Order: sequence, then C-alpha cells, then structure tokens
Amino acid sequence: MRLTTLEIKGFKSFGDKVTIHFDKGVTAVVGPNGSGKSNVVDAIRWVLGEQKTRMLRSEKMENIIFNGTKNRKPANLAEVHLTFENNKGVLSTEYSTVCISRRLYRTGESEYLLNNVTCRLKDITDLFLDTGIGSDSYAIIELKMIDEILNDRNNTIKFLLEEAAGISKYKIRKKQTFQKLEETDADLNRVNDLLFEIEKSLKQLESQAKKTQKFYRMKDEYKEVSMAYSLYAVREFRESLQDLQKREESISDEKLQHHVDLDVIEANIQKLKTESLEKEKNLSTAQKELNDIILLITKNENEIKNVKEKISFLHDKQKQLSHQNVTDEQTITELNESITSLTSEKTTEEEALKNLEHQLSEMKQNVEDNKHLYEDSVGELKVLNQQLHELRQQINRYETQAAVRQARSNSIGEELKRLNDQIQTNENKLATLDQEIAKIVPERERLEKDSAAAKKHRDDFEQKLRETENKLRTLNQQLAEEKRKSDVKTNEFELTKNLLEKMEGFPESIKFLKSQGSQFKHVPLVSEVISCDDEYKNAIENYLEPFLNHFIVQNTREAWEALQMLNTSSKGRAHFFVLDNLKSLPTLSVKDIAGCKHALSLTDFDGAYSKLFEHLLGNVYLYDGNDDLSQFDTSSIEGSYILLSKNGKFLRQRYVLAGGSIGLGDGKRTGKQKNLQKLSDEIKAHQEVIDSLQQQIAATEKEQTEQRNTFSEAGRNVSKTDGDFARTSGQVNTLNNNREFLVQAIEYTRTTVNQLTEENENLNKPEEHPEAIKGFSIESQRSELQNLLDQQKIKQDLSNELQKHVSDMTNAYNQKNIQFFQQQNKLQNISRDISFKSNQVSNLTRSREEHLIELEGITQQLKTLHEQQHTSEAFFKEHTEKKSSAEVIVRTQEDDYYKSKGEIDKEEKLIAEKRKQKEHSDGIIREIHNQINELRLKMASLKERLNIEFNIVLEEIMEQEPNPELDAEELRTRSEKLKKQLSDFGPINPMALESFKEIKERHDFIVKEQEDLKNAKESLLKTIAEIDNTAKEKFMEAYHAVRENFIHVFRSLFSEEDNCDLILTDLANPLESDVQIIAQPKGKKPLSIHQLSGGEKTLTATALLFGIYLLKPSPFCIFDEVDAPLDDSNIDKFNKIIKKFSAESQFIIITHNKKPWQPPTLCTESPWLNKG
Repeated sequence: MRLTTLEIKGFKSFGDKVTIHFDKGVTAVVGPNGSGKSNVVDAIRWVLGEQKTRMLRSEKMENIIFNGTKNRKPANLAEVHLTFENNKGVLSTEYSTVCISRRLYRTGESEYLLNNVTCRLKDITDLFLDTGIGSDSYAIIELKMIDEILNDRNNTIKFLLEEAAGISKYKIRKKQTFQKLEETDADLNRVNDLLFEIEKSLKQLESQAKKTQKFYRMKDEYKEVSMAYSLYAVREFRESLQDLQKREESISDEKLQHHVDLDVIEANIQKLKTESLEKEKNLSTAQKELNDIILLITKNENEIKNVKEKISFLHDKQKQLSHQNVTDEQTITELNESITSLTSEKTTEEEALKNLEHQLSEMKQNVEDNKHLYEDSVGELKVLNQQLHELRQQINRYETQAAVRQARSNSIGEELKRLNDQIQTNENKLATLDQEIAKIVPERERLEKDSAAAKKHRDDFEQKLRETENKLRTLNQQLAEEKRKSDVKTNEFELTKNLLEKMEGFPESIKFLKSQGSQFKHVPLVSEVISCDDEYKNAIENYLEPFLNHFIVQNTREAWEALQMLNTSSKGRAHFFVLDNLKSLPTLSVKDIAGCKHALSLTDFDGAYSKLFEHLLGNVYLYDGNDDLSQFDTSSIEGSYILLSKNGKFLRQRYVLAGGSIGLGDGKRTGKQKNLQKLSDEIKAHQEVIDSLQQQIAATEKEQTEQRNTFSEAGRNVSKTDGDFARTSGQVNTLNNNREFLVQAIEYTRTTVNQLTEENENLNKPEEHPEAIKGFSIESQRSELQNLLDQQKIKQDLSNELQKHVSDMTNAYNQKNIQFFQQQNKLQNISRDISFKSNQVSNLTRSREEHLIELEGITQQLKTLHEQQHTSEAFFKEHTEKKSSAEVIVRTQEDDYYKSKGEIDKEEKLIAEKRKQKEHSDGIIREIHNQINELRLKMASLKERLNIEFNIVLEEIMEQEPNPELDAEELRTRSEKLKKQLSDFGPINPMALESFKEIKERHDFIVKEQEDLKNAKESLLKTIAEIDNTAKEKFMEAYHAVRENFIHVFRSLFSEEDNCDLILTDLANPLESDVQIIAQPKGKKPLSIHQLSGGEKTLTATALLFGIYLLKPSPFCIFDEVDAPLDDSNIDKFNKIIKKFSAESQFIIITHNKKPWQPPTLCTESPWLNKG
C-alpha cells in the first residue's frame, strides 16, 4: 500500500488547488518558515477525520477555510483529497486505488467522500482500522509530539502500543458490549419495577374477590330480616294515624275562640296609635327647632375659632417679615462690596488672556509649517518602498518557476498511463454489479410495503397515546396550578379571619365591648360597613381615619349603656354614631365638579347607613388627575368642599392643604368582612375545579395504560417487518453504492485524464517560460535593487528626524493651549460671579419693597378680624339662651309622647298573650300535622327502600299480618346491624375474580422475561471478560516485541554500550498501566528523561517509533520538522535509519533543511509562495 497524491484547495494558506505527488521510499517537502509546510500535515490529519481544532492549530473549524489576502477573496469551502494505491490489499476493499476526501463549507456543512462517493466518517475510520493510519496514529509525528511521547502525556506511549498490538477493534467491541449491558440492566430494572407493581395489584385483587363473596351473603340475610320487620311497621302506621286525626278536631275548636278575642283588642290599639302619632309629630317639630339652634351655635363656634387662628397667624407673619427686612439690608451691603472687588480682578485677567492668545497663534503656525515638511518626506519614502517591492517580486518569480515546471511534466506522463488502466478495470466491475441488482430489487419492494403498513398501524396507536399523555400532562399542570391558587386563597382567608376574631390593631375599649356577649358583639364599626374599589381605598380611609373606629348604634340609650360599661371597667374611651339622631339631617344635594368624582358614588354601604355617610362624605370629591392638587383650579367651586388625590397622599380645602407619604397599613382597614366572604366563595370554586380535575386524571390514566399495551404489541410487529426490510435494503444499498461509486470513479478518472493532458500541453509551450521575456537580466535587476536600498536608508533617516521635531513642537503647543483655556475659564467664572451677585442685589431689593407693602396689608386685616370676633361672640351668647328655652319645650313633648306609648304597650302585651294562646293551638295542630306527615314519610321511605333494595311493591304486603313467632324489636335490631355492616363494608369490585385470573397470567409471563434478561446479562459479562483476556494477551505480545526492537534501534542510533528500556508500572493490569521510558545515551545516567538534550530526546522518540514500525509497519509515516533539534551528526543518523526503513514503508519528511534530502530522494520545494 502506498500514498500517491495529496490535493488541497481552499485549506488554510492554499487558496489555489495544489497537488503533491508522493513516490516510493522517502519524499521530502522543503520550504522556508511560513511557507505552509505544516499545513500539508494538517491537511492529511483533517482528511483522515481529525475533529479537534487544537490538533489543527485553530480556534474553530471554520478558521481552516482560506480567508483571502489583500488581493484575493476568501474561499467558500475547503477540500482535501488523499489517494492511496492498495496494491498489497491492506485496506479491506476490492479497489486497487482508494481516494478519501473531505469538504467543509462556510455555512458549517461538511461531507466525507470515498472514491468520490458520499460516505460517513465511520466508514473511513472502519476502513483504516488496525492499519496504523489515522488522524491520531503513530503514522503522523510532529515535533511537539516528541515531548508528549517521552513525557507519556495523555498515555501517548500506551496508545501507540495499543495501535501496534491491533487491539482497537477489541476496545470498540468492549465499548459496544458495555452499552448492551447498560441497556439490559435498564430493561431488567423496568421489568423488576413492573413485577413489583403487578405483585402489589395481585394481592389486592385476591383480597377483593374474597370480600365480594362475603358481601353477597350478608345482603341476602338483610333482605329476609327487613321484609319480616316491615310487616310490623305497616300495622303500627295504621293505628297511629287514626289517633292523630281525632285529636286534631278538638284543638281546632279552641283556636276559633282565640281568633274572636284578638279582633276586639286590635281595634282598641288602633285608636290609641292614632293619638300617639299626633304627639310624635309635635315632638319631632320641637326637636328639629332645637337641632337648628345647635347647628347655628356649632357653626358660630367654628367661625370664632377660625378668626382667632387667623389673628395668631398674622401676628407671627408680621414679626417674621420685619426681621427679614433687616437681614436683607445687611446682605445687600456685603454683596455690593464683593462686586467691586471682582470687577477689578476681571480687568487684570482679561489682559493676561490677550497675551496668551498671541503666543498661541505664533506656535500654531510653526507646527503647521514643520508638518508639511514631514508629510512630503513620507510621500517620497512610500514611492521608493513600492519600487523595491515590485523589483523583489520579479526576481522571486524567475527563480521558482523554472525548477517546478520540469518535475511536473514527468509526473503527468506516468499518471496518465495508470489512469487509463484503471478506467478499463472499473467498467468490467460495473457490468457485474448491474446483474446482481436486477435479481434483488423485487424482493425489497414487497418487504417495503409490509413494513409501511405495520408502521402506519403503530403510528396511529402512537398518536393516540401521545395525545393521551399530553392531555394527562395538561390536566396535572392544571391540577397543580389550581391547588396552588387554592392554597394562596386559603392562607389569605385564615389570616383575615384570625385578624377579625382577635381584633388585632383595635383599641382596648373596642375589644372589651365586642367581647360583652350578644349585646355589643354584632354592633358594627364604621370600618366594617363601608367598602370601595382598591383604586380609591387609600384616599377614603385616610380621610375617614378619625371615624373608622366609631360604633354605629340605633339610639342614644345603647350608646349610654356602652359608655357606662367602659367607665365601670376602666377600659378606656369609645365613640358612637347614633342613627336616630341623623334622620333629621336634610337630604343631600350633590354638586358636580369638573375633573372630580363624588366620594359617595365610589363607596358601597347598606342603605340603613346612608344618612351617616352623607354626613361624613357629603362634600368630599376625588380628583381624577395627577397627584398635584395645587394645580387644580377651585375658583369656580361654590360652598365648602374637600378634594382628595386618588392615592390618598394629599387633601385640599378652601383654606387648607395637607398631605404626605402613605403608611404600610393604609388601604387595608375597610371592607374586611366583604373580602372574607369573597375569599370563601373563591376557595369553594377552586375546590370544585380540583375535584373535577382529579376525576378526569383517574379516567385518563386508565385509558393511557390500555393504549400502552396496544402500542407495545404494534411496536414488536414493526421491529420484525423493519428487520426483514432493512436486511434486504442493506444489500440493495450496498450494491447501488458500489455501482454509483464505480460510475463516479470512471467519470472522475476521465476528467482527470483530460485535465492532465491539457496541463502537459500548456507546460511545453515556449511562450510560458520566463527566459522568453526580451531584455530580461537577473544581474541588472539585483544591481538596481541595491541602489534603491541605499536611497531608502537616506530617506528614512531624514523622515525620522523631521518626525521628532514635529512631535516636540506639537507637545509645546498643546501645553500652551491648555494654559490658554484655563485662563479663559477663570475669566468666565469671575464674570458669572459678578452677574450672580448683581442679580441677588436686585432680588433682595425687590423682596424688601414687597415685604413693606405686605406689612401694611396685615395691619388692616388684623383690624377687620378683631371686629368680626366681637360680632360672633355676641351672636353666640344670644343663641345659647334660645337653646335653653327650646330644650324645655322638647322635654315636655317627650313626657307626653312616652305616656301615650305606655298605654299602647299595655294593650300590646294583652294582645301578645292572646296571640300566644292562639299560636299554642296552631303549634299543636302543626305538631299533629307533622306527626301525620312523618308517619306518611316513614311509609314512603319504607316503600322506596323496599322497592330500591329488594324490588318489592308496598301495596302488595299492606294487608299481610306479621309472623307472631318473630319479635319486632329483635328484627329491627338485626336489620339495622346488617344494614350498618353493609354500609361500612366499603366498595367492592364485581370483576375482581376475572381480573385476578388475568393479572396472574401476566405475572407468570413477566417472571419468564426476567429470567431471560438475567441470562443475557451473564452472557454479556462473560463476553467482556473474554475480550479483556484476548486484548491483554495481544498487548503483552506487542509490548515485549516493541521493547526488544526499541533497545536494538536505540543502540544502533547511539552505541551498543548505551542502555534503554520500556517499563510497565502495573504488570498485574497492563491495559490500565502507565508506560515509562528509560534512556541513558553516551554513557550518561540521567535521573529523568527531561535531562536529555533536544537531539537525544528526538533520537530516543525516533527509536521508540521505529521499534513499533518493526512490529507493525505503517504504510506511510510523516515527520513534521522532527529533525529541527538535530545537529549534523544526528541528522545523518536520522537520515540513515529512515532510508533503511523506507524499503517497507513510505516516508514523508516536512523540513526546512534541504541539504540531507538531496537526490536520489524525491525533494519537493514549496511552490505556493505567493503573498498571503
């Protein structure tokens, strides 16, 4: 087997297509550093399947595609073709020529080809398995790998020994066997789990079958006892019904007499109520007059209080303005002195700024002049450098083209002869393949139809199963979500309920009254009867804050009783709203305010409290705009008003503006009872949804189990039909692939012949030779090159000197420019200070004049307010006297009214007594009716029970007499006992016996499957042990042979007296043992392999590699600059041993050292030295 050609295009530095031909023996690829020699090795690694970008000296795989140059576009793909001559049959294929290819596109797509036929990476790996060829085998050795071998990094030595021993296939088989073992263990675990579940169900069904038999025996006995007792019950019903009908007639006569007495008493009460109503109207009129007087007095008191507050406020403001005027006068004097000082300083600094500006202008002109001189010098230097570059390129092209042309022409002639022979051989093979394909295609078509039908059947069941699983998953998710929501609402409900029961956050007085039995437990607070939307809660609660803990009672008596209890028990103070007292308030007339909503339209409360909240919120509005109430125009609003912002932060009245931040508890004190009921309803709704979902899940799980059993059976049928079809298809595909491979190989070979013929004709054209250029002389070109180099040096020195001078002047200019801006900023700061202080003087003067005017206005306002205070106090005294007179009139009317109420109460007590007697008669009659209905209900229940439980009609046994030998009480007791036993018996499974039989059969089948899996596991463990033993034997044989070869080659490279060895650190477990190299060349005894010189390390590693080649020669071997650390003497040794082994293997040497590889070795110099 021999490597013949390597074709590279678009890979790394190879923008154009490059073909390298390899001959028998040794081929050297020689070129200077950076010419792309090592990219040849990378290309061979890559086409052999290398996947690690680190081994290709790249960060990512896309980087290996040619990225373009200054004058060339990037390539769209990278491709490499590697051709072998399989003349010794090393590769397991019938073809004498094998070409492997790999392509990578910029889109990330890649493909592998075998003889121009698309294949998998695994196909190429299998082809070269145990041949010594691979992307990571010992066939490719780089300089950096010398250290990896000697240091045994990543067990490199053991890997090389395994390759030589040929145990790679055993490692692959062992890995595959371990995978099968893991699959078998997984199947065994699934079977064990299934068996556990079946055994649990088996025990349950056995218990259910026994329970069902016992239930039916008890049910028969219960029917017999119940029928006997029912005859006694029917006889008792007939006797009791006759007694109750006689008693009902007697009580009906007494009820009629009570009804006549009631009519007489009710007529007398009606007359007394008419007289009481007239007295109540007189009392209401007197009470209204008293309330009007109290309202006027209260209003007058508020006016007196407001006047006093205004007077106090104006006095304070008068003192403040007087003090402010004195302070402003002192400040104005100080500011005028400061302005004078700053004006003088500004004049000095302006003169300094003019001097700096003049100096800066002169320096800028000098910098510009020197920059022009420097730019002219740089332009001349660029022109000279371009001439040098073009002359060097012309000389290089002439020297490289002549040597390459002759070698290429000879190679093309040999390749054309070999390709023509190959075309004839492939055409004969193609005819044979066509005959084999025609025989096997009909059988494959029949099996394909069977397989498609089985898959459709399986897919139908799979779709149903997937839909059921999705449905079950969705139901479980919905159930979890509903439970989470229910838990959240339940926790919120319990917390709210606990706070209400414990009265958390309420004063001690409220807790005490709420705990006093039924008297005050149900008396509401203001916070309990009002609620509103969350959007307005903060605003409403903040405004009603003083009243939220007030009790709401019906009359004054209830409030006085509570106050007496608090006083006696020393439990603090409480406040009450009396609903009876609020009835006299006039009906509220709501006015609309643009941009606002009335508070009563946003709140919710019972109609019984409407007067109370009209009193509290009658003039309260919520502003719809932003929080800034100060911008709202209130000039058009008539009467009193209160404006609230929606978030509750601010409040505004005609003369008051209040507000601030909101507390954490704001918005959470009202509507707790309503919220509690809402939470209870939501919890019930969630629980109903949860119960429904659980029922759906149970039904869906049962359906899922049935579908899985059906799907498993369909899957086994598909596996059988697929296996038959895959086996036949594999044969057809193999034949078709081989045919396509041959067709493409013939087409590709013919294309290659045409290309090579055309290339050979072009090479022999005389006009393509460089010598054809007229007037070309290499010596005159070199002389001109030296002349240009001398001129370049002179121009470069001049340019450097000008650059330094421009840089120094620019730095000086920049420093002076910074100084100029600093002076400019200082002058601007002084001007700003003068302007600011002048504005302060003007503002203070204007403010002082405004204060004087305001003081005059305050004096006038104080005079007016004192007069208003005197008038209000006189009004208060007058109406206080009127209040006393009105109170006397109200008390007189109250006494007269309550006397009339007493007479009515006396008559009502009498009528209540008569009604009580009548109701007693009614109650007895109702009781008799109830007893009759109860008897009939019992008979109906008995009739329904006999019909439902035993399918017996009651009318058929109505006239039958009970058996006198049986006791009724014993029958009743026995019947109830049997009924309770049947009720407590619990649910039974009528299908238990049949289900028990079915699951028993399934249990026996799975036990047999379990035994089969255990036997399969034992067989796999034995196979793994056999693979380990075989691999161990082959590895030890290879180790001993390589060790002997290593010692022999090492001494041939150094001397017979030098020592070396390969040592296994763990002989008991050689496949997992590390391998240690010992080398002592030239009589040295180093403590470590690291103490050897670079050349000695290289020769030691070379000795180990050739020791492996002696055991198992690789068809070819590539050394990438391995000879770099060697001196002349060691290079000769390296050269001799390679030439010695080149009889058996093909060697390719990548080097920049041309001397040792002169002919007769084939020496190829790098021809791809274009820029980039």
